[in-house]
Amino acid sequence: MNIEEEQIQEVINDLQDTKDTLIENDGAEWIIDDISKVISKLEDLF
Repeated sequence: MNIEEEQIQEVINDLQDTKDTLIENDGAEWIIDDISKVISKLEDLF
């Protein structure tokens, strides 16, 4: 399976939007932390 950089960037952007929405709505801190970790791991692929 070959994942393109553009596809990974789209996932990062979607996760960032979700994280921002959770922060704005006082979402559970552990969910925000988990999303942050996933974003970091995806960004490290570049």
